[in-house]
This record gives sequence, C-alpha cells and structure tokens, in this order.
Amino acid sequence: MRQPNVLCDRCGQPIERWRELVVWCDSTKAQDAMRQYRRMEQEQERVAEESLKTGGADEWLACSGATFAELERGKWAGFVRPLASVPVVKTVSWRTFHFDCITDEEWEWGYPIEGTRINTLGKALAWTLHLQGKTWYEATDWENLVRKLFTLPNP
Repeated sequence: MRQPNVLCDRCGQPIERWRELVVWCDSTKAQDAMRQYRRMEQEQERVAEESLKTGGADEWLACSGATFAELERGKWAGFVRPLASVPVVKTVSWRTFHFDCITDEEWEWGYPIEGTRINTLGKALAWTLHLQGKTWYEATDWENLVRKLFTLPNP
C-alpha cells in the first residue's frame, strides 16, 4: 500500500504512515463561505429579475476567478461571463497533520478524518460521496487533497 508522503501543516515534518495522518477542514469557515455564496446567488437572482424588467439583463456579469468579496464589490477579474455560471470558489483548504500535532480544539470544532479511514482510493471515494452531502463541501478543496494523497488516472 502506498503511504501518504505529505507534510504536516503544523510542524512541517513528513507524514509517512496513514496511521500518523489526520486530514482536517475548518467546517465552520466552509459553512460561512457557502452562506456568503448563497447570499450572492440570491442577490444575483434579484438583480437579474430587476434587469429583465428594465431590459438590462446583459449588464449583470461577473467573472469566474473572483473571490466572494470581489463579486460582492463588483470587481471583475479574468474573463467575463454570466454570474449564474460562476462556480463556488474553493476557499477552505483541507490540512494535513500528524496525529500528535492536531489540537484538541481542532478535533472538537473542525472536521477531522483519520488517515486510516481514507488510506485507499476506494475509501477516499466513499468519503468524497459522504462529504458531498455536507452543505459546506463545495467551499473546500477536497479534490486537491485526494490528488495529493493518490495518483489518479486521467479520465
């Protein structure tokens, strides 16, 4: 079995065994990011409806690479396209820790997953399906973590 071979985000040392690994996400921060995104979507819908009434729907545009704050301020970056097609920005990173480096507080208020629970691609897939049911999943970079832990074939 391939070992994780990632660095601990706390101490900077390699995590060489699955039993030593804990992956962790600040689920509260992810929930807040999703709430902000939902508010932005609701505002976009309100403005789009108003624009349709006044004939200016084409003016309500945003970019795909903007942060929530930039979209709320109306700052555009990258290429322009309708806001309805802007994906959720993956603002919350999954972190990797040694089992002994994660704090008690992080165990309590974050979303920790022990390395032995995701040490195969099948287990990682099962966790992916489980996490997709969380309201905050889309605001995280879970895919980046899975790609860091496993060599995935090209589709």
